[in-house]
Amino acid sequence: MISIGIGDGIYPKLLKNISDPPEILYCEGNTELLNRVCVSVVGSRKASPYGLNTAREIGCVLGMSGICVVSGLAYGIDMAAHEGACDTRGGTIAVLGSGIDMERSERKRVLFDRISKEGLVISEYPPGMPASRFTFPRRNRIISGLSVATCVVEAGLYSGSLITAECAAEQGRDVYAVPGNIDSPMSLGTNRLIRDGALALLNPYDICRQTGIQRMYDDVLGQDEQRILDILMDGSEKTLAEISKVSGYSREQVKGIVSVLEMKGIVCVQSGRAFVI
Repeated sequence: MISIGIGDGIYPKLLKNISDPPEILYCEGNTELLNRVCVSVVGSRKASPYGLNTAREIGCVLGMSGICVVSGLAYGIDMAAHEGACDTRGGTIAVLGSGIDMERSERKRVLFDRISKEGLVISEYPPGMPASRFTFPRRNRIISGLSVATCVVEAGLYSGSLITAECAAEQGRDVYAVPGNIDSPMSLGTNRLIRDGALALLNPYDICRQTGIQRMYDDVLGQDEQRILDILMDGSEKTLAEISKVSGYSREQVKGIVSVLEMKGIVCVQSGRAFVI
């Protein structure tokens, strides 16, 4: 663990520009991610399968586009977004509402260890500081402050992720919200954000385009994309499971890569099967 002061050169520039930046960041992992282009992905702890799948897909697409995914390592949407970024070897930052050394559940500990090795875990709270109902809202300004945009995937009317969206708006950052069913309690907050002026996220790749990240529009395919395309070039349709078995990539990795190829207009996915257009 290392500590970074607000006067240090590595301190994130975007975060320094908010009205009340933390004086010290306690960090474990790759601190180079602090000044990468970041997008925060947040939402409900009690997420629906739709919300979890969407958050994971957004994490995959952002990760493959070279954008660092920032979230709060909470159950539900946060963890799904972190996992999506990790599964595509993309950078991810977890912002905690407690000291980095505090004990966690087994499931959180597994993801925490993975992020601390492959990404970055940070907190403004010193070691030994427990989380409380006051520390979580405070950490939300850091999640949005690190990011050029914040995306809320699912949120009830009183979800803490709406605080993150409010912080982002106050900081002059873009706010996205994923539309949901009007009769779903988990979509009340996101649908209201859209009504009040947030950008409706209809495609995860829209964030890449609207934040000026053009990496995935390059004419040259990445190595992972080319490998998946080669598998599909025999002209047959293949399920994600079949592609995963042949390629050696995890199913989540394949889903992310195929999503990008689909957005580039190279492949099409119907009824869970992918084929070259």
